[in-house]
Amino acid sequence: MKKYISIYLIYFASSLFGADLYTHFYMDNFHFNDNGVISSNDYDFIYGEDVSQLITPGLYLDAGFNKTLISDYSIYTDFRITNDLFGFNLGIFTNFLNDSSKILTPGLNYGLNFTIPGIIILNLDLNNTIPNTSPLESGVSISNYDIKLGFYMGDAILSLNLISENNTKGNLLSSTSNAINKYFFNIDLFNKYSKYRISIDLGWNYISRIMTTLSTDDSNNLSASLIDEKQAGSAYINTKFTILAIENISIDAGLLLHLIKVPLKGVGSFANDEFSWGFNLGLLLKL
Repeated sequence: MKKYISIYLIYFASSLFGADLYTHFYMDNFHFNDNGVISSNDYDFIYGEDVSQLITPGLYLDAGFNKTLISDYSIYTDFRITNDLFGFNLGIFTNFLNDSSKILTPGLNYGLNFTIPGIIILNLDLNNTIPNTSPLESGVSISNYDIKLGFYMGDAILSLNLISENNTKGNLLSSTSNAINKYFFNIDLFNKYSKYRISIDLGWNYISRIMTTLSTDDSNNLSASLIDEKQAGSAYINTKFTILAIENISIDAGLLLHLIKVPLKGVGSFANDEFSWGFNLGLLLKL
């Protein structure tokens, strides 16, 4: 038995040759907690592991594990085909341990990218869970997408970006929906001869939380509804610094500042002494 385990471990280790391993950690205190309150003392922690393995030239197998505020715990596997101009990916996205009646919620992960080197770059990534067969069945519905349109400007890429995460738990009669939408302008400064890279985001962060309760009478007709909706937004700046520490190992660190916070619906004014911020750390290993 030990012999077979050793052979498997050797095979697994050798199969990772040429893989990229990325570990990332993120923290932010501008979000609605379980009580629908935004508090500077309540931090949300996001972390994940992503692996990209070259199978043959132009074909990659991507896989990962992530924990976020909106999507909870999720894993994914993708097959990605790409060349210098065009690429697409398709795979499985699975959400789990999300405080619903289902342990696992399956979904799809897919995307497209188009690049004219030195001129333009366009990326579109989406993942969605498969809906329940009945609206009365309790479960989780997740819809996420990431859109990027960028232009090369010398040793920089200037891009417009939209990142959206949406999660609804419950059923038709009782549900809680949380969403985060980020609209931002990014400046990515780089040089192929340099060990350093700087990325700066300037944008608007929109967050919402909606709790819906519906009641029916004896004839199953809608008799009453209760909707508690909260919305807030912030103008923010996020800077990230990446350094190639040693060959095949790079480290990135970033700082997020919510400069202007705006209560939009169902939220009181923010106290002047409450500071909203976040940071991220990442480690990339090229095997």
